[in-house]
Amino acid sequence: MKIFGLLGVCSGAIILVGAASAQDLYVFPADGQSQEQTEQDKLACNQWAVGETNYDPRNPPTAADANPSASAIEEPLLSCSGGGASGAAKGAAGGYVAGKLVNGKTSKSTKLGALTGGVASSQNKKACEAENAQIQQRNQQRRAQAEQQAIASGYKPPGTPNEYKRAYSACLEAKGYTVK
Repeated sequence: MKIFGLLGVCSGAIILVGAASAQDLYVFPADGQSQEQTEQDKLACNQWAVGETNYDPRNPPTAADANPSASAIEEPLLSCSGGGASGAAKGAAGGYVAGKLVNGKTSKSTKLGALTGGVASSQNKKACEAENAQIQQRNQQRRAQAEQQAIASGYKPPGTPNEYKRAYSACLEAKGYTVK
């Protein structure tokens, strides 16, 4: 049997490739079926197993196949850099210039500018973070809506290689083959 390889994990879904497929099975025509009949039965059982499990070993699912909400258009988050210290520095610089121009005194104006700049910048950062929280909530709603639409339109999540192998084997056994 081949070793399972991990392709990826997306929204809690694990997709496996390189797993056991129909080629890994031994099929013995227990009822004396001809080679031609065996090939026809293998083809029919493959088609049936793919339809039952939504897994095709010749075309394994991708991460997007396993996650219908991946098609949802995400709104990007805002950059909330800076904060109180950055705003205080900018405010202090502005206060220094204003104090120098107005009355030639810079110490008091610099302190007042730093305080106002720090408070304003801190408030801006809090508003930005609050907006990001709303954006994240809207993105989550979009993903949930995309998933609901996919299910309503008949989306069936991809099966696993093991499910396929079990279905394929069951079909062949029902047709009189020994499968190992």
